[in-house]
Amino acid sequence: MIIEKNTESELADYVSDDFGLIYDSFVLNYKDEWLEKVIAAYKNKKISTGVLYCKFKFGGKLKQIH
Repeated sequence: MIIEKNTESELADYVSDDFGLIYDSFVLNYKDEWLEKVIAAYKNKKISTGVLYCKFKFGGKLKQIH
């Protein structure tokens, strides 16, 4: 589990990065299966960890929301 392997500071960095991606996706009205799974994890009071399986590869799509 990510919490056991990392310090609280590193965990905060991961969560901050996720929230940055989520915020950018809302501002840009960007939809993506992987990002929707990250959002769903947080809505269920979970920290997204490991691989979130999707039907396709990204090919750099996340770079569009930065």
